[in-house]
Amino acid sequence: MRKIVLAAAASGAAAMVLTACHSIPGAAGSDVPESPAAAASPTSAAPSPTAPGTVAPVEQSKPASAPAASASMGSGTSANRPSATGGPVGQSGAGGYGVPAGTPLAKSGSITAKSGQVIENLDITGRVLIGDGVHDVVIRNCRFTGDGTVPWGIDTEGDGSVNADHVTIRGDYTDAGIGYHNVTVSHADIYGMTNDGAKVGNNFTMTDSWIHDFTPATGAHADGLQIMERVANVLVQHNVVNPGLGGEWSKDPAADRSVNSAMIMNDSIDRGTAGRIVVDGNQIGGGGYSVYFGVPGDTAFTNNRFVRDSYRWGPVEPSAKTDVWSGNTFTDNGAAVAP
Repeated sequence: MRKIVLAAAASGAAAMVLTACHSIPGAAGSDVPESPAAAASPTSAAPSPTAPGTVAPVEQSKPASAPAASASMGSGTSANRPSATGGPVGQSGAGGYGVPAGTPLAKSGSITAKSGQVIENLDITGRVLIGDGVHDVVIRNCRFTGDGTVPWGIDTEGDGSVNADHVTIRGDYTDAGIGYHNVTVSHADIYGMTNDGAKVGNNFTMTDSWIHDFTPATGAHADGLQIMERVANVLVQHNVVNPGLGGEWSKDPAADRSVNSAMIMNDSIDRGTAGRIVVDGNQIGGGGYSVYFGVPGDTAFTNNRFVRDSYRWGPVEPSAKTDVWSGNTFTDNGAAVAP
């Protein structure tokens, strides 16, 4: 287990800002307009980034190869798009999910971030890497497209930390759209993933986001959010998580590809000194079982709403265990959901 240290950016240190105004030409169904390409340029002034929240990312290896993502991923819309006008459980606040409509984006490749850097208004094919020792990176109003060449869209290593707001993540990432330790993400739109949506590690917070409509790669058993090792300080709150129906995603019965779950915490984890995990006020559906929660410990699963019959077998895997399970109901009639 790597030691996690959250370090604040040095007082008075200048922040780097990447900003631009151009979107990927020819992206069908794009939510953002094209405009003449503008080179991403750093500036010396930047707003103070929001400190990373108190939640943890996850880790699990994924298939080394997967089919290449389509050149046109669309806008992430679907018939069951949740409300983005604010509301109680599993609905976004003002501003909706992902990059706001009408935001001009500039085309970019992968970026290796620096401490205090602000990365905004970019259409990124590849990833943003936040390395060990790189702190307080801010990513906002950016769209990420995986092309099968990198494992993650937003990737922290070691004690690197990031705050991501109004990001869209889609396509072929060989591991997950976002993770791992020291991640705060809000108002994200994560869809069309060939593998996992988010890998949850230490100090990981996800709020007011939408994870949906996965297209798993051959060999993938994709999860919306996945926790596969001991973690501490995790909050998953007010999200809509429904990556799709479990079982065979492909019509080819020989293809081993499926949506496994909306959320999973592996039952083989040695809890050890792992800290609190809170899953509260989400709308959940999809998968074989929507939720696999096999580890007792300092965990609370509260006030979540399950979409009936959106899963292959049931809302919760029968052996699920948590310290606190309360207020979890079906969306259609308010009936209680028991683990």
